[in-house]
Amino acid sequence: RFLFNCAEEVGAQAVVVGHSADDQVETVLMHLLRGTGMSGLSGMRTRALPNAWSDQIPLVRPLLGVWRRQILAYCREREFDPTQALDRAVALFWERGYSGTSMEDLVDTTGVSRYGIYGTFGNKRELFIAALRRYAHVMAVDTRPELFLPDAGLTELKGFFTAMLKRASGPEGQRGCMICNTAIDLAPHDESVAAAVRGLFDELTSVFTTALTNAQAAGDVNKSLDPKATAELLVGLLQGAAVFARTGTSMARLKRYCDSAMAILE
Repeated sequence: RFLFNCAEEVGAQAVVVGHSADDQVETVLMHLLRGTGMSGLSGMRTRALPNAWSDQIPLVRPLLGVWRRQILAYCREREFDPTQALDRAVALFWERGYSGTSMEDLVDTTGVSRYGIYGTFGNKRELFIAALRRYAHVMAVDTRPELFLPDAGLTELKGFFTAMLKRASGPEGQRGCMICNTAIDLAPHDESVAAAVRGLFDELTSVFTTALTNAQAAGDVNKSLDPKATAELLVGLLQGAAVFARTGTSMARLKRYCDSAMAILE
């Protein structure tokens, strides 16, 4: 009665309950023990309208044909850490790219079933976009969180470029920037991915703009510079550095590249 009262209050189209095939068997046995005869063999219906509580709102039992052990097995398949699974997907996509990664690869690498992936992240494209955002967060926010504070300035901006330079000169540099790789390889052929890449570039541009604006107010950056236009330039220079790093460009050359970028601000 309580469920139907709630359904009436919110204008719900149905009341859905989780009775399983085990509950159906128990119901039929109970009817037989009570002496209902052959009529008791019908058991519960998957959709009951009218029912004991309403002649307008149906009672729906979508799991009535599914055994409890199957439901529990499904729930166990969904028992995983989404962030950990996403980090594993990031590593795989970053190494192989979108086209070179199959759903089977993702299942094997993340340890999550297809149903778990679809239920949590959506299809392969949606998972890839989520991985792109996760990559951006780890590379930027987790690496240099102080740049993303509202009072960040030139020191934080330089620190960010130094941290990115260090990453680019290491083993990760050979793989390039996952966002840059995607912009070149996949974005021209997939508008949803292209939109995601543009969004990430815009987010970083906004962070750089805030830091440059604060730096100008502190007298640390040339006040004749347009903060947003300069921020867009720095985002482009950062992507260029990632491309250089992927070709095995030396640390000395990458440093000169970044130093020249910072010199623009003086």
